[in-house]
Amino acid sequence: DGGGSTRIPASFSGLVGLKASRGRVPQPLAQNEYMSRHTIDGVLTRTVWDTAAIYDYLTDIPDGGTFIPMGAPAESYLSLVSRDPGPLVIGLSTGRWGRGTDTVSEVSERVRVVGALLDRLGHRVEEIDDTRICDWDAMWDGYVTTWISSNARLRHEAEQQGINPSDLENYVTPIIYRHYLAADRYDKYDVWRAMERNNQVTRAFGRFMSRFDLLLTPTFAIQPQLANGPYSLLRDQELDPWVSRLCDACRYVMPGNETGMPSISVPAGVDREGLPIGVLLHARWGREDLLLQIAAQLERWKPEWFEAFPPIHAGI
Repeated sequence: DGGGSTRIPASFSGLVGLKASRGRVPQPLAQNEYMSRHTIDGVLTRTVWDTAAIYDYLTDIPDGGTFIPMGAPAESYLSLVSRDPGPLVIGLSTGRWGRGTDTVSEVSERVRVVGALLDRLGHRVEEIDDTRICDWDAMWDGYVTTWISSNARLRHEAEQQGINPSDLENYVTPIIYRHYLAADRYDKYDVWRAMERNNQVTRAFGRFMSRFDLLLTPTFAIQPQLANGPYSLLRDQELDPWVSRLCDACRYVMPGNETGMPSISVPAGVDREGLPIGVLLHARWGREDLLLQIAAQLERWKPEWFEAFPPIHAGI
């Protein structure tokens, strides 16, 4: 999950998808958190219970297995999900998060319904002004710079497979190949700027989240899309409009990759066409335990709760 690839498929499929904090899950041997700070491995499951059980295994880090020791949780995730958390302060946002388009209204409404349920369950839910979270220009500049420039590694990976980099176009999708070509736009000064942006944005999120236990948003800003449509890696078009369109849709998941914050996508029913909608819960660094507890609390409710409570209103 470098930009939502655990959480977005979960949202599209009525499944549970957790992206853990940076450093919580050991990286594959060919990677480390310094060189691939956006990406962390995860799983899709049918239930929060399954996610908790798997993460008890995934987060058993061997000595030297991470650059960023997180410390083990006080107890197993599996034992935690059997009981509800105490009352929490939860921010709610369906705003633009620095992008140029609004979130689809049906998706926003579903987030507000989930917020209403959490409010009825004893948590304090308040709508936030997303413009106060961070400098969004810095966030998107840093993220996109790292996203595109990191594709320079494809040259090394091609050579390892015995592929001449000049023939790479024949082995990858059109959009991936354009990522590879665009990586040459960036030099070491751009990478240093992106790292500076990362510090700036991550600390801004830290200050903002000091007010809340959790943040509730959509997982995806639009409804599920057709395969091979405008977001597909198979699309044959210029890179920059494709990346911009993707960032618009992924506005709520990508900041978690940039900052290393954990978040979990949980099912929130279906839209008018019967397609699944997921909502995303973000937590402070290292609080996967709290995410799993609140997700399990939601999961214990019957599907009828989507219609049982009116939408939450601005200004609550």
